[in-house]
Amino acid sequence: KSLLGYIDAIFEGRSRLLVLRVDLGYSKSVAQRHFREGLQFEEVKKHRERFLRLLRARVPPTTFLGHAWKLEFGLSKSFHYHCMFFLDGSKLREDIVWGKIIGELWVENATKGQGVYYNCNRTKNVYRACGIGMVDHSDKGMRENLKKAAIYLTKIEYYMRIATEGRARTFGRGEMPKKPLKKRGRPRGAPASEGSEAIA
Repeated sequence: KSLLGYIDAIFEGRSRLLVLRVDLGYSKSVAQRHFREGLQFEEVKKHRERFLRLLRARVPPTTFLGHAWKLEFGLSKSFHYHCMFFLDGSKLREDIVWGKIIGELWVENATKGQGVYYNCNRTKNVYRACGIGMVDHSDKGMRENLKKAAIYLTKIEYYMRIATEGRARTFGRGEMPKKPLKKRGRPRGAPASEGSEAIA
């Protein structure tokens, strides 16, 4: 519910969003180490925090609108993130290119070469219900598919609970955007009463 409300809030007042789905993980040599000698949760958390700082600095100002992530743990993949990113579609295009930029930031900078990534936007045409790429505010079908994709991020992940003894935060999103202040003035298409001031 929190994530769906977050997406609706990002859409408010915008004509379109550029939605990216990128999975961030670790190379086999790192992921398949013995559990006690391999990646630790605190290190994975620091990688995510560094990555998000780098991303905010890399994306042009005012175009990075939000993000959500889900941390999972697999016996072969170890820790890995499923992520969604929301960019201003009225200012940016080329979702595949931006997915590549995001993935390379993770691999080359955030993890210092230990990471790998999968750019879901590169293969978005294979999805039966695609909700990523350019999503128009008025496209109800695409927005519904986007919500279905978002719900996947919130599913319960049992291996993660075991790997961290239930103490790790496994889901996160950006801060809820502030609602724009209502402007005073005459509403479109409706004349204001004489001597009164309408609120749009």
